[in-house]
Amino acid sequence: MCSSWGVVMKMKSIPEGFPFDSAIEENSQPMEADKEFHVIFWNYFIIGTLFYLSVLKLKMNKESGRK
Repeated sequence: MCSSWGVVMKMKSIPEGFPFDSAIEENSQPMEADKEFHVIFWNYFIIGTLFYLSVLKLKMNKESGRK
């Protein structure tokens, strides 16, 4: 799961010249890129969690002698 976060962070970067002042205004609207980032993050999080649980299940079955 940790490697999934690294992939997400590589895919998403702040472009040069990003207007930080407008990003921290109290009434600023969520940017479209933020929505896309959240979708990417949660997709990788869910995929990583399912993969981790599958590996854990296989490991537990192997230790108990079941297939």
